[in-house]
Amino acid sequence: MEGLEAIKLRILADAREEADAILRQARETAAELKEKNEQTAAQLLAEARQTGKARAEAVVSRARSLAALDQRKTLLGARQELVDETIRLALERLTALEPERKLALYQALIEQSGMAEGEVILSRQDQMLGPRLLLQSRRQISVSEQAGDFAGGLVIRSGLIEENLTFETMIKNDRPVLVRLAADILFTAEEPAP
Repeated sequence: MEGLEAIKLRILADAREEADAILRQARETAAELKEKNEQTAAQLLAEARQTGKARAEAVVSRARSLAALDQRKTLLGARQELVDETIRLALERLTALEPERKLALYQALIEQSGMAEGEVILSRQDQMLGPRLLLQSRRQISVSEQAGDFAGGLVIRSGLIEENLTFETMIKNDRPVLVRLAADILFTAEEPAP
């Protein structure tokens, strides 16, 4: 039985060696798999961070662009309000001109119209200028007794032709030019020099 016992011991020793070898191989394989998985996980994490960073930068960039656009809109809106206010104040100043200057302006408007004869309609506040306008005019004009419903300027009627030279209409007709002029005056100093 000693021989049998020796064989049995030998088989057990071989089995232990083989089991140890299998266990070592399994541990090595597990370590390799763990290292590969850790590398893959690290690579996926790095890619996710890079993608997240790129997305975050894109969101920040869009937010900055939108903020800049809103800022430009706000600035343009404020500038437009200033231009509108400037034009409104110009209309007020025109209607508040002293009588002598207003009389000269109205005479010039009549002369520029080219109408040789007709009726002039003045605003309610300018009706008092009518007699003086008639005296100074070299044209055959009359002043309507009925006042026009406008702030200033005049309307000239000659037969079926009517020329509206009220301040409101002249400003409306020349608005693009007036807006550009007001903007140039108000904002040219703000522009950076090239």
